Amino acid sequence: MTRVLYWNIENFAINKIQNPSAKKRQRGGAIKVDLSSAQRLTYISRHVTETDPDIFVVVEIETPYNNNRGVLCGGGGATGVLALLGSLRVLDANWCLVPPLITGNKEAVAVFFRADRVTFTGPDQWNGGIGPTVPNLAVPMAQAYPAPWNNCLPVANYSAARVEFPGLVGMPPANVNFGVDVRHPYQTTFLDAGGRTINIFAVHAPANFAGATAFLQTMTTMAAINSAGAANELRLVLGDFNLALLRVADSTYTNCYAPFTGLANPYTVALEPAGAPPNPLLGYSGYFATHMRPRGNARCWSKTASVAYYPSYFYTGDSRGSANESIDNVLYLAGAGGLPAAPELTIVNGVVGSPYDNAGADPGGVPQGTEPFVRDVNWYWAGLNPQWMAPNGPAPDVAPQFNVAKGVRGWFLGWDVYGKIRSTSDHLPLFFNG
Repeated sequence: MTRVLYWNIENFAINKIQNPSAKKRQRGGAIKVDLSSAQRLTYISRHVTETDPDIFVVVEIETPYNNNRGVLCGGGGATGVLALLGSLRVLDANWCLVPPLITGNKEAVAVFFRADRVTFTGPDQWNGGIGPTVPNLAVPMAQAYPAPWNNCLPVANYSAARVEFPGLVGMPPANVNFGVDVRHPYQTTFLDAGGRTINIFAVHAPANFAGATAFLQTMTTMAAINSAGAANELRLVLGDFNLALLRVADSTYTNCYAPFTGLANPYTVALEPAGAPPNPLLGYSGYFATHMRPRGNARCWSKTASVAYYPSYFYTGDSRGSANESIDNVLYLAGAGGLPAAPELTIVNGVVGSPYDNAGADPGGVPQGTEPFVRDVNWYWAGLNPQWMAPNGPAPDVAPQFNVAKGVRGWFLGWDVYGKIRSTSDHLPLFFNG
């Protein structure tokens, strides 16, 4: 089994984890931003230490605009991923980084990996940065990466990610056209200890329904996506698809991944309803949520006409107030021998912890996950309702009414609780073991 942690870390750049300012105060907290950024780094690193992945994929890396996809990331995003690599190597010296390439629209992707567990194989090779990377076949064409990227990979490994993709046979032009400024998929390949090829396509689809739908459909015209799984290949398409998994009205499945599940070589959706929603719904849709509201729109308490259920209460959703947005996912396809055991997917949740194992809150048919992650919040209650918490106690199945839970608003939205988690990212990470 290969362990993969994926995370859309919102607007990731050096100031996210190493802000030098000791004068500016962190919004929502009493500390300065140099200390708050250090706390974000600790929070990110804790995901790595607790889930112990072999591969760690981060999307939404900031980079200056460059219309030439496939060149190396720059600016604060580049400095940030190098700083994160340094931090990971303090935890374990085997951490390496695929030098991140620009995928389009001022973004890059960073893929970290444990060199003692997997071997980075491309699929391309570094050719000196003149145009896009080239297929990893003609070894004499390979060149060493320039500083500061020359120490990111094991010695003499000049493999590279791929951001341009040939279409199906007979389809012009040679490479699939995703459109102007659309972020391309980002392919990296690895060999695991058992000789399997782990073939990963990281995606960050356009942030609108029409664009995201077209993006997913266009991906199916890629030869590398549409083909059958090779022997001993596990293929993962993971990331921020920006397509809602469940309908707002009744929490039924939107079938948004039909372009992939309907292929002749169909993919399996890792985060997907197992059947019809239960009745009553209770907190059903919150078990699928991967996106979080801004601090001003979030709450962890009930109102008379709006009961807040575990695990998402009302902190998941979007800035428009929509509840329980589920837009991140992992789609997978395996060739013969590519999937030796049933895969597992966990939404890693720093607010209530993972897996989602509050038995009293489970409405049935929900994905609980399996990977443990200790929540970053010590649930709080200073009043009359004991379920709202003893320190380090379980998150409540149903949050109490706000008029009972006095003081909860300021506590929950403060930097030390939801503030730090939401400041790190508006997305929850996904952990895939397969």
